[in-house]
Amino acid sequence: MTGKLRKAMSTRKARVVGALALGVATVTAPIAASPAWAGTAPSCVDWWTTYGTVSVTFHVENDCSTTQRLKIQISYHVDSGCESVKSGYVWSYTVYNTASRIQNVVTC
Repeated sequence: MTGKLRKAMSTRKARVVGALALGVATVTAPIAASPAWAGTAPSCVDWWTTYGTVSVTFHVENDCSTTQRLKIQISYHVDSGCESVKSGYVWSYTVYNTASRIQNVVTC
């Protein structure tokens, strides 16, 4: 390989590696960052888990006097979406991964 070709290939390689690193940082940054408006659910919100053969169901009960917008943060699975839970209601969310656990319930 000539010196000129070697330099061109190493420059191209550096650009590709740099672009990949930038792409990874761009993709993972929004996922890793916690939104400023998200907070721990109030103490009047309770949750528990039931286990099936191939699924796990998370139950979130709103004992607050007002409707709460809640999201379940789950380990070993994608987090739930934001859900409005009326006062006195229970929201059930099922995932098909028995290793999943509730990390936290937050407001959204």
